[in-house]
Amino acid sequence: METFCSFEEVVHFMTGAEVDTNTYPDVEYVNTNIRLAAAEIHAALNASDQGSCARDEWADTFLNLLNLIGAVLLTEQDNLRQLTDADLSRYQDWKNDLLNKIRTGEMAICSGETNKDYPAFSTAPQSWTPEAAANIIRNRIQKESAI
Repeated sequence: METFCSFEEVVHFMTGAEVDTNTYPDVEYVNTNIRLAAAEIHAALNASDQGSCARDEWADTFLNLLNLIGAVLLTEQDNLRQLTDADLSRYQDWKNDLLNKIRTGEMAICSGETNKDYPAFSTAPQSWTPEAAANIIRNRIQKESAI
């Protein structure tokens, strides 16, 4: 399964320092949490049929951030950079809100797509008399034959 962020990014976010994977004690624990957070993202993407589409660079960066925050929230460490319970709660609410928007299709991740709430407008001719209906049909036939 594809993950959207790396071990180094998560630990750097948590500690504010560069980290060596050879000396950090909980490498597998953090990597497991990265995979768990990515699974939430994949579930949301697949629920809205966005799981296997081409994505623009902004979407990859956004999914990286979403995976990063999800992994940090799962990795409860004493060395978090002064994140208060209120900060963690805000991150959790932010993550859940965005996962829900992806899941429902309110946020489109695929390249060239618009979300489900994208406004669309169309018109259709209407008639009140048989003569007006005949004109609409004739105009439509002429328009289609010109194409």
